[in-house]
Amino acid sequence: MELVDALRMIGDKMGKNLVIDRNVSGRVTVFLKDVAPEKALDMILASNGCVGRSRRRITRVMTAQDYEKSFGVRPDDPVHSAASLSGQKFFP
Repeated sequence: MELVDALRMIGDKMGKNLVIDRNVSGRVTVFLKDVAPEKALDMILASNGCVGRSRRRITRVMTAQDYEKSFGVRPDDPVHSAASLSGQKFFP
């Protein structure tokens, strides 16, 4: 299944608004059973080199490279995590 379609499906399950950047692409195979949608989203993002950054009621999904270009830090940098930069929820 296309990565964007999988993200859309999980976003629907969570009742979450997702804005998916144009560089997010690829295919993913997912078999889920008894998994919270939030955990599934975290795992799908991480396994595809993507991150999600939430602001208010919208989560922006982008590649880790685009995150670094936009915010000047790597998304996995513990000192400069998105949470410490903005005080908002962050999905690594």
